[in-house]
Amino acid sequence: MSYFVVVAQYIKKSGRDYDGDFVDIGFCDDTDLTLSHRPPRPETLPYDWPGKDPFWHGEDRFISIKSNDRFAYSRDELARIVNRSISIGVLQIKECKVVQSDARRTDSRVLEFTGLDITISLRKKSFEAFEEHVRPWFTKEDEKPYTVVPKFDVGKHESRHDDLSTLVMFRIPSSPFPFPMPRGSETPWDGKNSVGELNLIKRFEFDKIEIQVLRDVQGQPMTFDEAVREGRSALRPALLLSRRSRLSSAPETTGLSPARRMIRRLFDWS
Repeated sequence: MSYFVVVAQYIKKSGRDYDGDFVDIGFCDDTDLTLSHRPPRPETLPYDWPGKDPFWHGEDRFISIKSNDRFAYSRDELARIVNRSISIGVLQIKECKVVQSDARRTDSRVLEFTGLDITISLRKKSFEAFEEHVRPWFTKEDEKPYTVVPKFDVGKHESRHDDLSTLVMFRIPSSPFPFPMPRGSETPWDGKNSVGELNLIKRFEFDKIEIQVLRDVQGQPMTFDEAVREGRSALRPALLLSRRSRLSSAPETTGLSPARRMIRRLFDWS
């Protein structure tokens, strides 16, 4: 079985949701974490200026984990709600604009160049299980993980992080699909709208997801490259979420009209 894999860091709570960066993305098989089919990436990017301005860097890889009672449903998804076959979550990947910020993240600007924005939307009980799984690794003060600003190794297919980062890996069953080459202006800071419309790359429902904090069995942080080398047996157990039996989890709708049944399943499904 093939899995879509994204490794997130710098996750922090934003309202009810969690936002952060991702440091690696691709596909792997059931037993090996070695990634393939990574998104294409130019050897050089106009917004990364090593030697010119070391205090500014471009952020082009964003991730959000949401509770999808607030997520927009497509017509097909609404039909599956009525038929009691809704999945536990939705993965959406789309283009976004790069944000360039200073080293302290006190100032930022949007650039005319594309990055990737990933949203993992989970149903209520799955989202609560995710929170319980990652909460022990967050600080008490502001629920921000033990992370620092990520390093950006332009053109390299390796994890971009510091050793003290607590990374979270998400694995969702999926066949490999293509990613577009990043696009934009050679002078993306000039304010001209050269990117145009931002495209949806992939969106699909899933019935299973694995969530794994990259800590070893002693609780020490691991990089993704270390996890690949040492294997999953060296990691703390992952959280496995899958869709329950539709008969045991579907809300009771006996005696309701078709319209009321749809509304009940839309808002009460857990």
